[in-house]
Amino acid sequence: MESRGYFEDYDKNNVVFFFIFNKNKTAISDDPLYKVAISYRRDKENKISETTYWDSLDQVVRNDRVATYYGTEFSKISEITQATAAKVPKSILAKLAAKEATAEEIAQAFAYAQQQPDPEYKNRVNELVAANPKTPRDLLALLAKDANEDVRLDVAINPNTPRELLALLAKDACAGVRRGVARNPKTPRDLLALLSKDASGYVRQGVARNPKVPHDLLALLAKDADAYVREGVARNPKTPRDLLALLAKDAYANVREGVAINPKTPRDLLAILAKDAKASVRGAAESNLKRRERR
Repeated sequence: MESRGYFEDYDKNNVVFFFIFNKNKTAISDDPLYKVAISYRRDKENKISETTYWDSLDQVVRNDRVATYYGTEFSKISEITQATAAKVPKSILAKLAAKEATAEEIAQAFAYAQQQPDPEYKNRVNELVAANPKTPRDLLALLAKDANEDVRLDVAINPNTPRELLALLAKDACAGVRRGVARNPKTPRDLLALLSKDASGYVRQGVARNPKVPHDLLALLAKDADAYVREGVARNPKTPRDLLALLAKDAYANVREGVAINPKTPRDLLAILAKDAKASVRGAAESNLKRRERR
């Protein structure tokens, strides 16, 4: 197979590998099945959910080809490897990705990653740690100042990030990080108010989509000059009827479509939008009405 990062992706997804070698063969190009890798992807309970076979050229091969090549030994190999796969403990990366790691395991994984010379591995772990709601706050404080924007974004959207760190990240140079704060349901009102006036429409739209945004900020953003921001208000289930009625008449079709998609839009507004000049708006309104009829 390939690089360390290649295996780490599998490791994170709770995949274990086994290798089969034909002792009677040597590494020759015209016999790629002399060495076969079996990968077992496992679910949360470590039950096998997917099996893949790879030849020595790193190509995926069908199991019947492998079975034919290895003959009667194949069933024994499958039985042994499957039984072993179910018993192999999850790796720390898999636990982090599934948010199953304890605070102590998170701290240990973070400390280990900082000592590794491979920056890609360090970034992978840092992102997983930053996104984990069990991550200790002292680690979140360190990661909130990480050079990697993706790491800071993960801290910004983490529901366990304290107010003082959200305030720091609300002023981040990266609009994507500020938007992360804007979308975080735990972001306090004063920070949402600050971000509702951000120079970036991408950030303001994040405030508009926040499930805990106050009505006064929704009213402000419903009149935003950026149609993308108004669309965010139109799609938010918390948006009140009077604002939905206003946005249902918006000059931009994507805003009207947002109202048509909103699960809280009243039926009378949906009926109007079902006759909209734009096909995408009509389709969204009709689909919304049909979903309600099936309830």
